[in-house]
Amino acid sequence: MGTHHHQPRPHVLKRPDGVPQDKPKAQLGPKASSRAQAVEAVQKMLGGAGGTFTGPDGITVGITTKSLGQHIALDRTPVIPLLPEIIADPYEVWLMPYRDTLTGRVELRRRYLKALQLAGTDNAEAKAAYMWFMAEYRRGELWDVTLIKSSRPRELQKQRAGILVYGRRAK
Repeated sequence: MGTHHHQPRPHVLKRPDGVPQDKPKAQLGPKASSRAQAVEAVQKMLGGAGGTFTGPDGITVGITTKSLGQHIALDRTPVIPLLPEIIADPYEVWLMPYRDTLTGRVELRRRYLKALQLAGTDNAEAKAAYMWFMAEYRRGELWDVTLIKSSRPRELQKQRAGILVYGRRAK
């Protein structure tokens, strides 16, 4: 009879199925109708041409008006004022592998996930806006950013994949 050696199992962090809605600290901004308005909205949020925000995982995210203003879709610009709280106080932070379609290179992108309770079309009904921010780093510099808003919980669940590097504990 042989002796069985068991490798210790890695600790698996069990996350709640749902993502709680936080009350936003900032208000939604206006929808930009031009690239110049998008850049202006980012500059207003940053208070200048660039700024940094530190997440709960200790990683500092550097953002410039040029990077975010040039890449964010115009219909997503109203959420720009919420970006500092999405990074500083997310519900989860994930690392997700991403393959560049042109170069074939695989990179890890950070995803900051947060659900915010935003007023719906009528004031009596509050609608959840699930938001995630993806940051792509190259050589220590923020290269590309994407900010996405959806009111469908299933869309957020699809983003909860990869390597979980931070998960807020229940309060």
